[in-house]
Amino acid sequence: MWCKLSVLSQRWWFHPSLLLVWMTVGMGLRFTNLAAKPLWTDEFSTIVFSLGHSFRTVALDQIVTLDDLLQPLQVEPQTGIRQVVSNLLSESNHPPLYFVLTHWWLGLWSGSEGLVSVWRVRSLSAVFGVAAIPAMFGLGWLAFRSRLIGQVAAALMAVSPFAVYLSQEGRHYTLPILWAIASLSCLVLAARSVYHRTPIPIGLGLLWVVINTLGIATHYFLVFTICAEALVLLSLGLIQSWRERGVWQPSYWGRLGGVALGTLAGGLLWVPFLQNAQDSGLTQWIYRGDRTGLALLDPLGQALAGWITMLYLLPIQADSELIVTLSGAALILLVLWTLPRLYAGGRIQYKQPGKRLSVQVLGGFVVKAIAIFLGITYLFEIDLMSAFRYNFVYFPAVIVLIAAALAALWETVQREQPKSSQSKRWLSIRLLEGKRAVILIGLFSFLGGLTVVANLGYQKPIARMW
Repeated sequence: MWCKLSVLSQRWWFHPSLLLVWMTVGMGLRFTNLAAKPLWTDEFSTIVFSLGHSFRTVALDQIVTLDDLLQPLQVEPQTGIRQVVSNLLSESNHPPLYFVLTHWWLGLWSGSEGLVSVWRVRSLSAVFGVAAIPAMFGLGWLAFRSRLIGQVAAALMAVSPFAVYLSQEGRHYTLPILWAIASLSCLVLAARSVYHRTPIPIGLGLLWVVINTLGIATHYFLVFTICAEALVLLSLGLIQSWRERGVWQPSYWGRLGGVALGTLAGGLLWVPFLQNAQDSGLTQWIYRGDRTGLALLDPLGQALAGWITMLYLLPIQADSELIVTLSGAALILLVLWTLPRLYAGGRIQYKQPGKRLSVQVLGGFVVKAIAIFLGITYLFEIDLMSAFRYNFVYFPAVIVLIAAALAALWETVQREQPKSSQSKRWLSIRLLEGKRAVILIGLFSFLGGLTVVANLGYQKPIARMW
């Protein structure tokens, strides 16, 4: 069967068809029960600001009718983009791009007045979540020049519990994932230029600036993605300089400096609004300066839990305490079973000269992004780890690295040449075990996606004052 599959994979139609399968699976997970879960506070803010309304129109310290209370959720065709941007920047702490797109999206679905449906406001995020599936194929292929890695990355993005959770949120997280994928693609190409001591193409530099600027205009935390990328290139450049005994290559560093300046100029546009948001108290909920003793380890535990849900999730929020306990124990065992296999697959890819640079770049990016999060958490007492959704900053790189490790388990022993019939049988057993491991990991990840859809994990948080 595996031989037939290998032959089929050479046909021109195989990979587009398989990618369509992953997109269909991902679409099914993202749109199933999309409107079944209750809205939470942040999703209400998406609706209000995307419609161009303001929370200041709701009267305080007096009795209000239900109609008055729901007025900010009413579609008013005469409200335009100017009101969306104005109200958002004066009352919230987010950049406007996603809210402008949501305003346009809601206008497509309804030309008459009335309350916005939950399905409509969440569907745009789900669409961007589906779009991330072929985007991950592109990043996997671009980074490792392997369609197999691209397919595994697309499949993981389709079923990842974390990806499904973000796609079913009426918030601006799946679009930033697309910007992060695009920016990481530029990083991979730029890293190759640095490694080979050639200047990056001007077109690539301009495209990278545009991607980073649009990313910051969608979510400010894309700055962390950009900073981690800069640290990766700086590290790679220092290593190259050390190997070449301090030789300076102004040709490619000059263009990378231009990308940095262009991105900085695009990001500085939002500094005044960030200052307003900080002064308004909208971000005070994330500050935590009361940790002492063992509580100092809480961010590490939260980070670990968030990383696990990128691949696995079981019904840890079920009504039955027994199911919750069993799910937690099963998750621990599943992670312990998976990690050695991912490590083995990662080592195999790292040993291949053609893939080593991509492993170093993407692995270094993930490490540096996590270091930024931990540094901000502990040095500035800003609790970034408690909100798993912020992991979108480096999530695509994690998926690609896992995909590379799984692809190695799937195919690498085929390259070994057995010297005897006994060795041949042993390699066949190893090959079968590797494929089984990949299939099991994919199935358990799919089960995690179903867990989110069934509202047995990643349940909507309790409403809070934002």
